[in-house]
Amino acid sequence: MNPETILIVDDDEDILNLIERHLSNKGYEVLTAYDGEQAVSLIDKIQFDLVITDLKMPKIDGIEVLKRVKEKDTAIEVVILTGHGTMDSVIEALRDEGAFDYLQKPLYNIKQLSFVTKKALERKRLRLENQRLLEILKDSNKRLAEKLTRVIRDLNGIIHLASSSSDSDFKQTLIPALEAIVEVLKVG
Repeated sequence: MNPETILIVDDDEDILNLIERHLSNKGYEVLTAYDGEQAVSLIDKIQFDLVITDLKMPKIDGIEVLKRVKEKDTAIEVVILTGHGTMDSVIEALRDEGAFDYLQKPLYNIKQLSFVTKKALERKRLRLENQRLLEILKDSNKRLAEKLTRVIRDLNGIIHLASSSSDSDFKQTLIPALEAIVEVLKVG
């Protein structure tokens, strides 16, 4: 299995290098962008599993990067990096734009970065698995509905044949039972 691919976006080179080094050492494939404009260019070309982006950047900010990521693929998780005093923007990113989580800068607790990264990627894997299982379920339901339609058609044929029988006891017993079965199958 290929390592998961993470894009890190921050105009602070020290933070960018710290996160890149840490996540690379954890076995992830990590690419970096120094601003939102460069990030958007990479997002258009490469399929990422996770994007970790600074909120405040020149040209294109983290909210716009988040929007572009979600336009491309809603399954890609995004973690917002923020300094002090930008909590309104973080809340907007989480609630309105679909960010997975946020991390406060400076990153004093690198374990928190590992934890949030792991959880975000796990959530992406679970979403993709849920989508796959939902498609299997839809396909199974479609096949079952087709089989049910054939069974109802066959039972209606049997009812028609039985109704042309000369045995009245047979008709009075079998036809109502078959009609009841057909009605049950139609409701289900």
